[in-house]
Amino acid sequence: MNLNPAATTNTDMTTYDKHVTDTVDIWLDENGIIWMVDHKGAEERIEHARENVATVWKASGGIKRPVLIDIRQLKSITREAREYYAGEEVANFGSSVALLTSSPATKVIGNFFLKFNKPTLPFRIFTSELEAVHWLKGFI
Repeated sequence: MNLNPAATTNTDMTTYDKHVTDTVDIWLDENGIIWMVDHKGAEERIEHARENVATVWKASGGIKRPVLIDIRQLKSITREAREYYAGEEVANFGSSVALLTSSPATKVIGNFFLKFNKPTLPFRIFTSELEAVHWLKGFI
């Protein structure tokens, strides 16, 4: 089952008010979870991280919510962007983070992030969308 509405045809976009940045698509789903899905081959730098966090805040309606970050198509992310995502400012925007990976390369990025950046929010890495969403629902 694919829970990612961006990957399906959705004729009623009122459910998923999608915001597009240079590197990710962001929306609030019907469960109250914010989705950040990296564009294929995205290379995130600090300016992208700042734009993405501002867009998450806009999509969340100013409410602290759980966030699912899908990095399965991410190519790279700079140290500065990783540090920003793990920082206190970002902790003000979310209640928890599930990082969705699939390939060995994205798993390495996720594990590297956890080991060296120590996020301040509850944070877990998943390979299953269903498991990630189930875990995040506990923070709504």
